[in-house]
Amino acid sequence: MDEKLVSAWDSAASLAVNLPATLWMLLATFLVFIMVPSIGLLEAGLTRPKNVVHALMKSLSAVGVMSVLFVLVGFSLSFNPQTVGGWIGKPFDFGFGAGLDTAWPVGFDAKGNAVNGVPTTVFLLFQTMFAAVTLALIGAGVPERMKFGAWMLYCVFVSLIVWPLLAHWVWSPNGILGTLGTVTGLLPGLGVKDFAGGTVVHIQAGVAGLAITMALGASVKRRQTLTLRFRPE
Repeated sequence: MDEKLVSAWDSAASLAVNLPATLWMLLATFLVFIMVPSIGLLEAGLTRPKNVVHALMKSLSAVGVMSVLFVLVGFSLSFNPQTVGGWIGKPFDFGFGAGLDTAWPVGFDAKGNAVNGVPTTVFLLFQTMFAAVTLALIGAGVPERMKFGAWMLYCVFVSLIVWPLLAHWVWSPNGILGTLGTVTGLLPGLGVKDFAGGTVVHIQAGVAGLAITMALGASVKRRQTLTLRFRPE
């Protein structure tokens, strides 16, 4: 681990858990979680009645697939301070029982030292919900266009490769984009900042949805039928 890039990590070893921050993150985790069925309901309202169950299953399955894979390996790939060539975290040795008994830094002083934190398990749960929302957004962008089996395979692909890669670049303490200024030497201590998931979640979901749509192509006959006979609820 490069000490210059993750100096705050040193002060996090004996970090105390901040109760208000922990309670807020638990509340935020719940709020993010309910976004998933909400997105499913939105997609269901944009589909024909026969595909409503399919739309809801796509959204809820995103939580199931991402929750399992993210806890097993995705969290380590995304946030492990130990990296593989600086591009992504090492798998399996962070999260799922390793490093979860520590506090995760969420506040820093003027010198960059961690001053308060939340249990790493809470942070893991919060990030799991964010990752699941990303999948749900991608699915909502292609209503009635993917078979459920293909969707499940795509969820595995995003859970293990796409989401962890971008999350590590932006949100990891030594991510290549988050520490871009330090790596290049142009703006030490500065880099890409994503405070609410605009890059990791929304740009990723938008680009993925566009890519799937372009790959599948237009469904002209169905579009004409929907225009003439169907009005979204």
